[in-house]
Amino acid sequence: MKNGPCPSCDLFAIRRVDEDEYVCDNCEDGFVESDLDIDYTRAPVDVDPERIHEGQTNAEYTPSPSTEPDDEPELTPMEKSKQNLSNACFVLGIMACITIIGIPLGIVFFVLAALVAPDKQAES
Repeated sequence: MKNGPCPSCDLFAIRRVDEDEYVCDNCEDGFVESDLDIDYTRAPVDVDPERIHEGQTNAEYTPSPSTEPDDEPELTPMEKSKQNLSNACFVLGIMACITIIGIPLGIVFFVLAALVAPDKQAES
């Protein structure tokens, strides 16, 4: 066999008729599975594992400038808990405002989130 699965015209235009009988759509020639040298539908693929992970291992991590805090101080545990509570109240406010009836409750959650949030300018 030269290039393709069809022994006569070398094209990849075969279709299965029976268990082991094939017909070429190009030349209308019929043949059996034993005429094929390789079953291309079940041919093993040689995968080089080094080539797959090459891009991951050779890459260097460089953080983006926007993720590096320049002069922001670390939050104390109390401020972190206030920030988390503020975020939770804000999310609850958004969820409450989805319905028309929950809009007043959502406004209360928004105000509570603003009151609980730690003040970053009070430290400086």
